[in-house]
Parts: sequence; structure tokens; C-alpha cells
Amino acid sequence: MFSTSGEALANSIERAFKDLSEVAPNAKQYFWSNMIDPFHNAILNYYQINNTLDKSWLGVDPKKVTLATWWEGQKIIDNGTRSLKFFSDLGFDQILGAFYYEDVTTNYNS
Repeated sequence: MFSTSGEALANSIERAFKDLSEVAPNAKQYFWSNMIDPFHNAILNYYQINNTLDKSWLGVDPKKVTLATWWEGQKIIDNGTRSLKFFSDLGFDQILGAFYYEDVTTNYNS
């Protein structure tokens, strides 16, 4: 049915947002970026994923969903800019989320 785990995840996300829209058509929609971010977890052989999560972001509609794009500590500097640009180029509105168990001062200063 799906040739990659990314396609399966995209389909699952798309269906979840469709269901949400049916029960709460006026609700604002948000989504954490990490599992659909090609600079974060949407990569080949992530954790226990069978193959790749590449293109999983295709299940999220940038016209309807605001992404919470996050990294932590030094990784904000190393990868955060690429993630923000990638999703911005796709047309997503984004809010920045620092990792929740990283020191607040470290995240703020990064």
C-alpha cells in the first residue's frame, strides 16, 4: 500500500487532520515538526522505522496547520535554521518551540 514509512506517516497525519476538521471545523491546527522534519527525525532509518520518513511532511497542509518547529541546545544553532527555512519555503507558518527539558536560558541564548 505504501512504498515508504514516510508515505504511511503522511497518510496517517492527513487522515487525523481530516477527522479533526470534521468534528471541529473552526479549530486552529498545530503540529510538532520533529517527525516530519528532514533535518530532525524524517530521515532514513530513524529509530525503529523500517526505511525512511522522507516526505512525511506532505500529509500536513501548510494552508491549515501551524508548525511548532523545535530543536534543543546547540542543535538549535546547528540545525534549527535549516528546519525553519525548509518549512518556510513550503509555506508553513511556524512557532518556535525549545526542547522542554533543556535549560531555558540555554535555549533562549541559542
